[in-house]
Amino acid sequence: MASEDKSDLRSPEDRGTTHSSADELLHVAGLGRKFGGLTALADYDVDLRSGELLGIIGPNGAGKTTLFNVLTGLVPPSSGEVRFCGKDQTGAAPQRLAEVGMARTFQNIRNFASLSVIDNVKVALQLHESVPLWQTIVGTRRYRADQARIHDRAVDLLELLQLDQARDHRADGLPYGAQRRLEIACALALSPKLLLLDEPAAGMNPTETLELMHLIRRVHEEFKLTIMLIEHNVHFIMTICHRIQVLNYGRVIAEGEPAYIRKHPAVIEAYLGHGASDA
Repeated sequence: MASEDKSDLRSPEDRGTTHSSADELLHVAGLGRKFGGLTALADYDVDLRSGELLGIIGPNGAGKTTLFNVLTGLVPPSSGEVRFCGKDQTGAAPQRLAEVGMARTFQNIRNFASLSVIDNVKVALQLHESVPLWQTIVGTRRYRADQARIHDRAVDLLELLQLDQARDHRADGLPYGAQRRLEIACALALSPKLLLLDEPAAGMNPTETLELMHLIRRVHEEFKLTIMLIEHNVHFIMTICHRIQVLNYGRVIAEGEPAYIRKHPAVIEAYLGHGASDA
């Protein structure tokens, strides 16, 4: 594909939109990642405002998960800059990024299979605790109060994710859709400012997918949470996301509102199929 002005990749509405740095949560410029001679991600840019819900689509091998892995510190970038909450976090470790407010889920569920549902959430909540080890061993009043608060918070999250009835079950005994919701509950336990969801509807049946769409909308609204969402289900993305980026061969080929993306010729050719513009 011939090189083109990046401003032409955005919808006309987006080109005319400006915002102050005060509401900018994530700024990414020129982000790239190479694996040997393979370019998995090239010259990726995004400015994400607080409270935004950004969808990212693209065919297999487009660089979507590589993007998330670079943003969350699992893979170092080969080039580019990542600023989060106004500070340079380029190449920061995953633990550091979690501490400053960036949480994610994965294509392959990573719950603690042998732990109970509620203990999975408690483990995530404990990451924010600063109780010294000796207080934990002795069982001080502060420790007991913290544990009670963690338990109550875990119950609240499980109720939100409709998992409260299964809180004492082993995580690996849950239906697949419930395991996905548990992973989201654990991510929310980190109190993130930015939540990255990597194909959350993967493997779900249509009923579970519809329930997940409603859940993400609710989480987005109730937590005033900024979300980046990768998904192969185009209807899913088109329905809940305010803005969509389309990746192909590691590059953004289009960006804008769902109506703009749905009819974009490059998107139709690369991902949606020639009949998509009539959908």
